Amino acid sequence: MGGAARYRGKNINDLLAPGLNLLPDLPAILVRLCFKPVGFTGDISQMFLCIHLPLEDRKYHRFLWNSGAERETKVYQFQRYLFENVGSLVVANYVVKEHAECHREELPLAWKTVRNAMLVDDVLEVVQTVEEARETIHQLVELHQKAGMSLGKWASSDESVLEGLESTGQTKGVDLYHVEVCDPRRPILKALGMVWDTGPDLFHFDTAGEDPGSWTRRKMASVVARIFDPLGLVSPVVIIARSLLQCCIRVQQSQGIVDV
Repeated sequence: MGGAARYRGKNINDLLAPGLNLLPDLPAILVRLCFKPVGFTGDISQMFLCIHLPLEDRKYHRFLWNSGAERETKVYQFQRYLFENVGSLVVANYVVKEHAECHREELPLAWKTVRNAMLVDDVLEVVQTVEEARETIHQLVELHQKAGMSLGKWASSDESVLEGLESTGQTKGVDLYHVEVCDPRRPILKALGMVWDTGPDLFHFDTAGEDPGSWTRRKMASVVARIFDPLGLVSPVVIIARSLLQCCIRVQQSQGIVDV
């Protein structure tokens, strides 16, 4: 349920302007991890649902609801921005940045992080010391609480940064197949879509997954598409896989073979 839902071939997103791109450059944020020793990441919980729709726009976000047990179909309207609305992204980013600007003097570290190291609802910041990381996190939590938002799921390359942050929550590790890590007791974390081993400060790429059995073009394309590499770190390997995939496509087209 959202702005992408169509009725008679149309949806509300066809009529909305996407707005300006207010997002910082993703590769630039990830590269910053190399310059300072202490990195940490966090997440805003249900960011879009924390922002109210203007009263005059709510009538355009109505939907029909029938629970099944009731015969009568009811009409409701959303009061908050939806995830699939084309304008939600720019509105959410504008609200957070403008809110940080209003508290720039009071919370300078949080303001700096929101401007330079926040991508939608994810924070990935690097600082020089553990003390600076703790102070930045406390300012970020305070800043977002003032806006009625909950910022948590913290993780850091230095475990001492997380001491005392139990109330805001910490991230769980993600499972990797066939990846050798330096310390299996240390969690492997997701940072802006990248798998980040926080101890040695490494990015991991995992493509093993389940045994595909006999390979098809579709299975090859699925494996290649799973590799998220905005920095191009494994491009020399990925380009070989893409070349093989293109060869398969040309062979299939020339011989009229249908992929299954």
